[in-house]
Amino acid sequence: MRHLWAAYLDEPPIVGHIGDLLVRLRTKLLLALLSTLLLGDVLGTWVVQDRLQNGVQREAVAQARARARQVQSLYTERAATLEAAGEATSLYPAVIQALVDGNPAPFKRWSSQVANLQGTSVTVVDAAGKVVARGHAPESVGDDLASSLDGLRLALEGDKLSATEDGDELGLALRGYVPVRRDGISGAIVGAVMMAEPLDVRFMSHLGGGEPPVVQMHLISGPPPSAELCPTPTTLVATCGIPLFASDGRQLDQYLTFDVPLPDLERAQTDAQHGLWLASALVLLVGAIGAWFLAGSLTRPLAQLTSAARRIADGDLLQPVSVRSNDEIGTLATAFEQMRGRVADMTGTLRDERDVLDAVLESAGDGILMVDEHGQTVVSNYAWTFLTGGDGLAAAGALRRADAGGEIDTFADAARRWLTDSEYVAVSDFEHFEPYQRFRVYSAPVRHHGGAIIGRIVVLREVTKETEAERMRSALIATVSHELRSPLTAITGYTDTLLHDGPWDHDTQREFLEVVSVSAGRLSGLVDNLLDAATLDSGGLRLQREPVRLERVAEHVLAARRLLAGTCSLHLETRPGLPLADADPIRVEQVLANLIDNAIKYSPHGGAIKVRISADPDGMLSVSVADHGMGIPPEHLEHLFERFYRVESGGRSVRGVGLGLYICRSLVESHGGRIWVDSQPGLGSTFTFTLPALTEFPDEIPHERDLVSAGTGGRR
Repeated sequence: MRHLWAAYLDEPPIVGHIGDLLVRLRTKLLLALLSTLLLGDVLGTWVVQDRLQNGVQREAVAQARARARQVQSLYTERAATLEAAGEATSLYPAVIQALVDGNPAPFKRWSSQVANLQGTSVTVVDAAGKVVARGHAPESVGDDLASSLDGLRLALEGDKLSATEDGDELGLALRGYVPVRRDGISGAIVGAVMMAEPLDVRFMSHLGGGEPPVVQMHLISGPPPSAELCPTPTTLVATCGIPLFASDGRQLDQYLTFDVPLPDLERAQTDAQHGLWLASALVLLVGAIGAWFLAGSLTRPLAQLTSAARRIADGDLLQPVSVRSNDEIGTLATAFEQMRGRVADMTGTLRDERDVLDAVLESAGDGILMVDEHGQTVVSNYAWTFLTGGDGLAAAGALRRADAGGEIDTFADAARRWLTDSEYVAVSDFEHFEPYQRFRVYSAPVRHHGGAIIGRIVVLREVTKETEAERMRSALIATVSHELRSPLTAITGYTDTLLHDGPWDHDTQREFLEVVSVSAGRLSGLVDNLLDAATLDSGGLRLQREPVRLERVAEHVLAARRLLAGTCSLHLETRPGLPLADADPIRVEQVLANLIDNAIKYSPHGGAIKVRISADPDGMLSVSVADHGMGIPPEHLEHLFERFYRVESGGRSVRGVGLGLYICRSLVESHGGRIWVDSQPGLGSTFTFTLPALTEFPDEIPHERDLVSAGTGGRR
């Protein structure tokens, strides 16, 4: 116990520690308050100085614009002076004598003296605009100035005006134009007087206020940088621009500019700034004395630390602890700040990882579902809900296995097995029938870092299009192989018979050769359809558009099929005055031939096949092929124009690979038209397509009616 008391007595007094703490805090607080005061003082000074600067700029703008108006007035006054001098000159007898009597000598002497003494060029032109006398260039007689100076041309028309123009050896000059009349004041216009003063150094000095000029004038090429005479200056020197105008009032691409120095305003601004800084210094000194007494309080940093601790306890981890010092309270605040930073970093990391996981899951096109060992959903994405129509394993339970035949028939059965055998990895295909969809399902166990199984992942991918594409590919290969085999077998059989058996009489040989020719035609048509389909798929189709008379194309197609129609009768119905079509005639014939061939092919009992051509109000031509054949069931109409699609009829299918209507649709749409079908089983079908019509029609449009190709022979 004695040792304890000794140790206690050896410790420095608590009051001393508190005193040192208070001194350090007071110092920190004093510096903080002084810094705040200084910042406020600087900001206040800046605001006042900004207001002062704005006032100076306004005054600078006012003085600069006054000077600019003065310069502009001098320029306008000089222009009026030149015009008045020109008007007075036009009344001189010497001018009238030079123009009327053709004696310019007296006027030349006078104008030369004016040019030498005043720097003003006096030019007299006759009524044709040709120079009669020029004071600054006596030898320039006969030059045509009216073509290059619009003001001179206007003066010869009777106008008095002044303008700034460039069109002779004087260059850009201020000019006054006045017409000269035969009797001075009245009578016909016999010429014109032009008083010109070049925009040279002497003229600039005159505008600038004499010698030496108050302001330095400059001529600048290009449009003025601002619509105002003097834009608001950024310094205590204002730059002003005076626009120049031609005789037609058009602003030239040159202007006069000059700088207006403002030394008085600069001195006034400097004096005001000195007084402002002196007042700021006094305010700072008084504030420092007040800060010394305020620094004795410890409540502010302690209150800040308490507030920070409460924010952290409430879960607000974003706002840092604002107490910064090297004393005990600063140490405690540093510990709080470190704790807040670490917790905030961990929380942010977890949140980022969750967001990345969510983004990956939601951006995946496959349905992804993770369940625990009991089949309860742990994680799923939107694609799973979209594909299955619900949440969890139960939403996909009704899917039927594509290769069903064992104990596992549905997805629900498969899911039960997967949950029972936690190590099982499965890949299976399942189907949904209304509407038809095919899914490929992958399922595997999910392991923790330590290897323990924590659940199972199920990935659901829709493979309907891939499966359908594979089916269509297989069907295409089988169909094309069959379709190729039939004509090739016929060609091979009949040619072998002709070559090795016989001899044959002429009629038999012709019959055999006709069979070979027909089979070769079928083979060529099949290859052409395949090539056309490949061309359309690759986008390589190029139409050769020209004006086409659809009636003639239809007549040609019907005539070619007269002997092949069997018991079918072919009719063409049209009307007079139909416009021409803007189309590729070969492709139109291909479409029409395909539709008529189909009508004959699917009309086993014969009947009338009608081709109607009419004009629609929307500027399109409509062509329809109607038959009274077997018709098409409604469930096939939606897919009828798809590639390789064929309709079974009566337990068998009519020969073909299912490319004809696909090619027809592609060709019609390439022309800008459309194609559709109306059909009723047992009553026949009507295929209709449209083509764009030309807006200009020929005067006479021949037409044909009811072209009938009758035949009673059997079908081919």
